[in-house]
Amino acid sequence: MTLTNSYVALDEFLALPDMQSAEPSDDVFIERLLERCSREFDGDTGQWFYAHQQSRTYDVPRGRCLELDAPLLAVTTITNGDDTTVESTEYLLYPLNSPNKWEIRIKQNSSVLWKYNSGGETEGVITINGEWGYVDRDSADPESMMPILNSKSAVLALALAIYKRRYGVGAEGLATVTGAGVVITPRDKSPEYWSIVNRYKRLL
Repeated sequence: MTLTNSYVALDEFLALPDMQSAEPSDDVFIERLLERCSREFDGDTGQWFYAHQQSRTYDVPRGRCLELDAPLLAVTTITNGDDTTVESTEYLLYPLNSPNKWEIRIKQNSSVLWKYNSGGETEGVITINGEWGYVDRDSADPESMMPILNSKSAVLALALAIYKRRYGVGAEGLATVTGAGVVITPRDKSPEYWSIVNRYKRLL
């Protein structure tokens, strides 16, 4: 099967020392487990660690700074409240040196303003289309590599613990494999896993 935004590839999991005796018949189960654990990590951190194309809408801010509710990796288009396009020469993305951005700031010398729509409404009238996510997993810069590697380590730790319990290694009835998939309980998650989660956990 093709993995969808899994933070660990099948061969990476099978390369773990604990997995030397894994049977090829387990491959599909493992791939589903890796996807499930990747989404579990997303849920625990309140982030997602891959690039996702999406349009998101925002209210008109009071000043030049439009604060975002999710990390932005790249802008495709910005549509102002009056349906005009805000050109890339008119704004900066902040933080300037971070791979993901949380604010779009109109430049001081720009004549562009954030606009209401034709009916004078301010709510949800600005649209940002772009790539969203905490990190682009195809990036190789040092600031991107750290969350890529950490998210991989967290998913490996969680998936390995569940796989071991499937075969009775340290079985305590904590992880249950059902027809619907894997049921993960809080005790399935090691201190190593939580230390990585807490590093990236989003504070709402």
